[in-house]
Order: sequence, then C-alpha cells, then structure tokens
Amino acid sequence: WEDAAPANKDAHAAIMAQKYRDAISAQQVEQIQQLIVEVGANIALFCKYMKVESVPDIPASQFKRAIDALEAKRAKS
Repeated sequence: WEDAAPANKDAHAAIMAQKYRDAISAQQVEQIQQLIVEVGANIALFCKYMKVESVPDIPASQFKRAIDALEAKRAKS
C-alpha cells in the first residue's frame, strides 16, 4: 500500500471500517461459537457457508441466518 495513491488508502480504510462496524458483536460471536460446538458443526465449512473467513466476520445482518443454520443442523442430529 505504500505506493498506492492516498485516495486508494482512504477508500480501503473506509471499507475496512464499514466491515467492522457491520460485523456481529463479541457476544454474538461467543453465541455462535458455542452453538457450533453444541451441534458439532465444522467451523471451516460453516464459515464457507456464511461466506466469511471467520465467525467474527459475519455481518450483523446475517446473524439470524447463522443461528438458524446451526439450529437446523441441531434438528437434523
């Protein structure tokens, strides 16, 4: 990024700030991680399903979808 134009750095910083602002809370991360363990889900596959690199990257708008998916797995077990 050293060679990038200042505008590019600002745009990147804005995107990263938006990403973290829209992510689930620490309490929600804990809730999802606990549920992953309870239902015996594969965390890597779950993150792939949610299209994120890790649980804390799940957008707040997708929290209910994440919980519903894990609860559905529990129901199938």
